[in-house]
Amino acid sequence: MYMLAHNGIFAMNSVTAGKTYIDDFCKLQGKHPVFRYERIFFTMLDAYHPAKSHWTLKAPNYAHYFPTIFEEYPDARIVLTHRNPVVTLPSFCRLTESFLLPFDKKNSFDKYRFGQFQQTHFEKCFMVPFTYRKKNLEKEEHIFDCVYEELFSDPIAVVKKIYRKFDLDYTHEFEEKMKIYLKSNKQGKYGRHKYTLEEYGFRKETIYKRYKDYIDHYGFDIPVKLERPESFDFSL
Repeated sequence: MYMLAHNGIFAMNSVTAGKTYIDDFCKLQGKHPVFRYERIFFTMLDAYHPAKSHWTLKAPNYAHYFPTIFEEYPDARIVLTHRNPVVTLPSFCRLTESFLLPFDKKNSFDKYRFGQFQQTHFEKCFMVPFTYRKKNLEKEEHIFDCVYEELFSDPIAVVKKIYRKFDLDYTHEFEEKMKIYLKSNKQGKYGRHKYTLEEYGFRKETIYKRYKDYIDHYGFDIPVKLERPESFDFSL
C-alpha cells in the first residue's frame, strides 16, 4: 500500500477528495509508469538481496489495475481473495472511515456520501479482475481463487493449495510457524467492529442485484445477518 502511495496511487483518504479524483484514480490510463517503476525497484532489491523463494506483494489497489500486473509482472502468481460483497461493502466502509474520522470536524462526516464514493473503489477491487479473466482465460494458470469462508475455516489447508498450485516449497517448519501465528492472532483479538449496510445508505437487495454475476459465480447469497464468524479454535 505504501509503495503504491509513494509512487502516486494514494488511496488512504482519496474518498474525501471528490468524484473527479476518484474516477481518475480508478482509471487504468496513466498508471503504467507506476508499475513500471515498481518492477524496476523490486528488480534492484532482488539483485542486491535475492529472495529465497519469492517476493510477496499485498495491496487491494492492485485489483483496480489488474491488466497492468501481467504487463509488468508476466511471471506473477496471483492470489485473489473473494468474499460476499453484501457483507464486505459495509466492512470496507467502516475500515476506511476509521482512517478518516480523526481528521474531520466533529459531526461533519456524511456517511451516505462517503458510502457512494467508497462503492466506486470497492467494486473495482473485484469486478476489474472478474471481467479481465473472462476475456483472458490463458492467465488462469497464474491465478488462485481464495474464498474467505474456506480460508477462515482452514487457513493452513488453503495455503497448502496455493503452494501446490504454484509449485512452491512447503516445509514442516513453515507450517509450524503458521500454527504459532494463528494461535497468537485470532480474529477479534483487539475487538470487533459493528456495522450495517443501511448506515452507509445501502440495501442488501440492491447490492446483490448490482453484483449478481459475481455473487452467483462464487456461490454467495444474501445473508440474514452481517456478522463475522467467531474466530476458529486452532490447537497446536
